[in-house]
Amino acid sequence: MRKPGATDSGSRRHRSIFAWGNSGTGNWRRLPPHPPLEIADLRNSHGELLAPVNGRRQRLQLLQLHLAGTRQSRFEVRGRLGAGAGLPFALTGSGSWSASPQLTLSHIDWNEVALLETPLQVQLDPAGASLSGRVGLPHLDRTELERWSSALNLVLNLPDQLDFRIDGPQISFHLAPSNLEVRLQFPGAELIRQGRRVSLDTVQLTLRKPHDDWEISGRFTLEQTLRNDFRASYNGERGLRGSFSAGIGRLAALVERYVPD
Repeated sequence: MRKPGATDSGSRRHRSIFAWGNSGTGNWRRLPPHPPLEIADLRNSHGELLAPVNGRRQRLQLLQLHLAGTRQSRFEVRGRLGAGAGLPFALTGSGSWSASPQLTLSHIDWNEVALLETPLQVQLDPAGASLSGRVGLPHLDRTELERWSSALNLVLNLPDQLDFRIDGPQISFHLAPSNLEVRLQFPGAELIRQGRRVSLDTVQLTLRKPHDDWEISGRFTLEQTLRNDFRASYNGERGLRGSFSAGIGRLAALVERYVPD
């Protein structure tokens, strides 16, 4: 039923709230200065949500939600994600509704492990959307990765003879319409394939796109002996260009490990 005084143009304005994005002319539509609803306090417990993701249904169960406020909001979400018993997750954060809406996640727990090294921030403005933050794990190995993929109903095609462990991986990122930068670093890792072990230390990898070019750079040490640095850039017209350098700290140890008698 149409409310008294409502018009078709008013309905169109209401729909535009949920059509925020690029209008096709290069200009972004601004959100209304005020939210369509004012929510003082909203609570949900023992909820369930099924959502299609990449053609697969993901299940949120035992969902608990608490939202306080709309223009200046605080929220907390808890539940379990995935098939079967699922994996536990929890997140807390805040948001603000203004000409440039902002969402801040201050805490994310995944499988009872705190992920955020710094708050994760999402901001919308006429220039586009930006996302920044830093996440990390105490360690990551094949067993844990397979557990995640099974719970989330994802296909993980890893070679049968491959095993690995990464200690303290951290990813920091800043994604914006005119700039992209992602950094991956971890102090050490071990790869095992068909009984042969390879160690990596002080791994750093950076991917940037400041303008039209993609830039990648990094460094790592192989077997605590072979120090490697590389840098490359890619452009649709010029193709791929780059450089690679290596320095051997203990040649005898490297030869003993990899050169047969």
